[in-house]
Amino acid sequence: MVIEMKRAASKIDGPFKPPNKEVLKKDYERKFPSYEQLAEEVHFMLSTIINPEKIQVSTIEPRVKDFEKFYDKILRKQIVGNPFEHIDDVAGVRVTCLYRSDLDVIGELISRSFSVIRKQIPRKETRMPFGYLSDHYIIKLPKHCSGARYDSIKSLKCEIQVRTVAMHAWTTVSHHLDYKQEIDIPSKLKGDFNALSGVFYIADTLFEQFREAREDAIKRMTDVEKDQFNLDNELNLDTLKAFLAWKFPTRKKSQLRSVLLNEIAKHFKTNYRELDRLVKKHESSFLKDEGTSKEKGDIPYFSDVGAMRGILERENPELAKKLWLSRTYNVRRKKGKRMTSQSQGEGN
Repeated sequence: MVIEMKRAASKIDGPFKPPNKEVLKKDYERKFPSYEQLAEEVHFMLSTIINPEKIQVSTIEPRVKDFEKFYDKILRKQIVGNPFEHIDDVAGVRVTCLYRSDLDVIGELISRSFSVIRKQIPRKETRMPFGYLSDHYIIKLPKHCSGARYDSIKSLKCEIQVRTVAMHAWTTVSHHLDYKQEIDIPSKLKGDFNALSGVFYIADTLFEQFREAREDAIKRMTDVEKDQFNLDNELNLDTLKAFLAWKFPTRKKSQLRSVLLNEIAKHFKTNYRELDRLVKKHESSFLKDEGTSKEKGDIPYFSDVGAMRGILERENPELAKKLWLSRTYNVRRKKGKRMTSQSQGEGN
């Protein structure tokens, strides 16, 4: 059962007596390799379960709390007894994603893949949270992680923080200000502090709205039947992706489409009606030089960007030569009339 609250650290009545720092440091150094192994294992498992979901993730970072921060937390929270039992974030992994709607998706993946001891989701609390805080999960490895490899780490706890880029920016700023709890803030600054955290929340909301609007626009462009691409579309990255998918549906999608967009807009100064005319005019010649046949179902050598560049080269060889030679592109025809590229071996 997952407990959705913070656990209070063990305390005793009377004056707090800090542990012997040197003795504790030796114990910490002895346990450090196990916590490091745990953080790396959780990092690997998170990467494995998140990547197939096509969630836009900025970073997944493992870390182990250094001894000075570990000892400072003992003093700050006046922890007695075995600090390794009461401090849950000695090992940690931080997942930073781009969109707030992905936080719950990642949280569900964590719940299915680890043994979750407890979690805290400040953004879902009815009371206004302090700042704009990440989602926190305290976990252990799942039961199926057994054997010698896991003997030293299966009983240890790890903290997983899940946040957006905006949350990460807020945390960086607020940590720099050294305000870790609401009581730390001078009364006259609390209004500005809360307003500032609201700016980061609004930024996340606008990012989400922009993504939804963009995905809707792309869907409208790509859901059309063949030969219904609107040739009067504005020239931008989203419409270029749709145009290339329409014209070259079986070709690999290159990561250089933004570069191609700049080349088309800045140097060739054309539009989609003209690009459509050029593809119809030169595609047969390009395919012949490439050594592929649509009728035979050959696998294309060049990507969508490479094909479009090859067609533009046939229309204006001098401009293409000047432009792509300057970028070490230099399309050559080898024996068998198969084209290769010095700088893009996969045919961009």
